[in-house]
Amino acid sequence: MNVSDTEIVKSILSDADYEMTPEIEDADVVMLNTCSIRENAETRVFGRLGAIKRYKQVNPDLKVGILGCMATHQRENIFEKESLVDLVVGPDQYRKLPELLAKENRTPEFELDLSKFETYSDIYPARTEGVTGWVTITRG
Repeated sequence: MNVSDTEIVKSILSDADYEMTPEIEDADVVMLNTCSIRENAETRVFGRLGAIKRYKQVNPDLKVGILGCMATHQRENIFEKESLVDLVVGPDQYRKLPELLAKENRTPEFELDLSKFETYSDIYPARTEGVTGWVTITRG
């Protein structure tokens, strides 16, 4: 959905000693980076949350987060439709992810403030496609 932001989030979490795993069964954290440009994209996110639900039943400590602009626009619906979500973080608050993930409470966390100044220009994105890079055209 949003490759540029995903690369930034990977970098932030990597710097906080989180590692990517190819298997969801091995994950302690699952983040869905979202876009709300089209309703179909939002529908797919809710479908993926339904699939993640069974992993959370097996591992109740699994933290599930919704990131990106859908988090900002659909914040009420996310918790209403899916109680398994622990974090809802807007596109200008990714730096807070390590802090939010470190919290031990089971109360859902919101970080949705928009910033006129956040560009993540000091973060080197965790590139996954060799020489191809992605740039952000618009935020939120």
